[in-house]
Amino acid sequence: MKTKYLAILLAFLFSIGNLNAQSDTFDLADYRLPDFNFKSLDLNAEFKNSTSFNHLSNSTNIPNSSNSRILGFGSLNYNSIQNDRIWQRNTSIFGSFLIGTNDFQNSNYRRDLNISSNINFNQQNRKYIRKNFFREINYDFQSSLSWREIFEFQLGGNSNKLKSYIIDHSIVIPIKLGKGRLEQVTDARQAIFILERLKKEGRLKRSANKEDIKAFAEIISKLNYRRYFDFRLRKIYELEQLDSFLQNNNLISNTDIKYFAHLNDMWNYGGDQIRFSGNRISLVYYPGYKNRIYKSDFPFNDYNFNVFSSTGGLEYSAQKPINLYWHNEFEMHIYLGGAFGKQKYKADNRSTEFAAIPKFTLGLSETLFWYPNTRTSVSYQFGIEGNLIGNNLEKNLDLSELRVHLIQFLPSSNLNFNYFINPRFQIEVNFSTRYKFEKRNGFSNINIDSVSSSNLSNLLYYPLVCNNLNCDLTSGNSKLFSYRFYFGLTYNIF
Repeated sequence: MKTKYLAILLAFLFSIGNLNAQSDTFDLADYRLPDFNFKSLDLNAEFKNSTSFNHLSNSTNIPNSSNSRILGFGSLNYNSIQNDRIWQRNTSIFGSFLIGTNDFQNSNYRRDLNISSNINFNQQNRKYIRKNFFREINYDFQSSLSWREIFEFQLGGNSNKLKSYIIDHSIVIPIKLGKGRLEQVTDARQAIFILERLKKEGRLKRSANKEDIKAFAEIISKLNYRRYFDFRLRKIYELEQLDSFLQNNNLISNTDIKYFAHLNDMWNYGGDQIRFSGNRISLVYYPGYKNRIYKSDFPFNDYNFNVFSSTGGLEYSAQKPINLYWHNEFEMHIYLGGAFGKQKYKADNRSTEFAAIPKFTLGLSETLFWYPNTRTSVSYQFGIEGNLIGNNLEKNLDLSELRVHLIQFLPSSNLNFNYFINPRFQIEVNFSTRYKFEKRNGFSNINIDSVSSSNLSNLLYYPLVCNNLNCDLTSGNSKLFSYRFYFGLTYNIF
C-alpha cells in the first residue's frame, strides 16, 4: 500500500516537473529585473491596551483578580536595495523602543515594568565577478538593552522591588563564494495577470508577444522601485504609465471605464504573490561573537559571558516557476562548526571556560506553491534536519577525545492556505507537524542559544553552564510528535 501511494506521488511530481513556466509566449524564468537602486525609510508607532477580569463565585477560596496591560512601541526602519548585473546589495538598519506595564491584582498587587531598545544592522553584499560566479561578504550586527522592574505589594503592607537589566551585543560576518543567481520574477507574472484579465474582458486588441510582456514587466519593475511621497499622486502616475504603454503598443481596443477598473484592480492586487527563479550554490563561513551582561538587585545571579563561534559549510537554493500557477522551492545546507568562550559570575568570581563544542548539521526542505488566482495561495513544505553535537573538548582540543553526545533527527511539514477577500479582511489556515528524535550519550543538560539573528538560528551557538556547575549527564532515546492547527480571520478596522 505504501509503495502504491509513493508511486502516485512520484508520478504527480514528475507530471508537474514537465510543465513549462510559461504562458503561450513567455517563460517566467527568462525575465531579469532591470537595474535599480531603491531606498526607503519607514516609521512605525503602536499603542495597545488590554484589561481582563476574573470573577469567581463566593464558594471558592480563590480571590477575584484583574489584569491590565499597556504597551507602547516605536520603530524606525531604513532599507536600501541595489540590483544590477554586478551587484545584489541590500542594507537594512532597524531601531526600536518598547515600554510596557503589566498590572495584576487579587489579594496582592504586582506591577511589571519593561523597557527595551535595540538596533540591528544587516548588510548583504553579493558581487558577481564573472558570469554567474560571485563573492559575498555580509554583516549582521545586533545590540539590545532590556530593563525590568517588578514591584509587589502584599496584603499586610509588605512590599518587594526587584530591578534587573540585560545588555546584548552580537556580530556575525558571513563570507560566501559561489555560483548562480536568484532573480525575482513577480513583475513578469503581474504583467501576464493584467494582460490575461484585459483579454478576458474583451479589451485586448491583439495577443501580446514575448517582447510585449518583457517590456511591460520592465515598466512594472521600474514603477515598483520608484520613490514617492504622496500616495494619491503615485497611484495616478502609475496608472498613467501602464495605460500609456498599452496604448502606444496598440494592445487596447477600448479605453472605457471597465478597462480602467480592471487595470486598476490587477495593478493593486496582481503583484502580492512573490516569485523567484534560478539557483545558487555557495561555500560559506560564519565567524561570530556574542557578549551578554546581566545585573540585578541580587548580585549572586549577576554574570557576563563572551563567546566566539566558527561555522563553515555548503548552501544550495533553487527556485523554479513550474508554470504560471505552480512554483517549486528547494533548500539544502550542510554546516560544521564549534564555539568557545567563558562565562563568569560576579558574586564569587567563579568562571567556566568551554571550547570547541562541535556541531554538524544537515538540512533539506522542499516547498510546493499553488497560485490559482490573485486571491488564493496554497503551499506545502516538507523538511528534514539532522544534528550531531559532540562533547566539550575543553582547552586541550584533543580530537582523540571527541565523542558524539547528541543525535537529533527533526522532520517537519507545513500546509498553509491564504485567501484574500479585501484589503481589510483575509483568511489564513495553517496545519503543521513536527517530529523530534533524540539519542543522548552522556549529554549535558545545557541550553543551546543563538549567537546570531533568527535567520542563522542553530548555526552559531553557545552553551550556558548549569547554575551549580555540575550538570547531570543523561543517556537514552526520546521521541516527540507535535502538531499545530491555526485558523485566522484578519479584519483591519482602519
